[in-house]
Amino acid sequence: MASDTITIEVDAQTAAFLRDASRRASANGETLGDYLSHISHAEQTDRPTSEDQLRAWKDFVRGMSALVEAKNLPAGYQADDSRDSIYDD
Repeated sequence: MASDTITIEVDAQTAAFLRDASRRASANGETLGDYLSHISHAEQTDRPTSEDQLRAWKDFVRGMSALVEAKNLPAGYQADDSRDSIYDD
């Protein structure tokens, strides 16, 4: 596989990250490009899809509605959602 060499200016933190990534890639027998592609793909697949997020939200709302309908709240419970209770002075 042919490779190109480029020079770019990055901040110190990014440079340290790339040096570390290069060491890890070498330790795994990969090129830096392959390693970065691998970790980038892993980060993308770890994120929930919008469908998963919507499903989780609907489940939460359904659970809260069931709690309210079942009147499973502690005796004397009153929700205080006034601005005064939400924000500190």
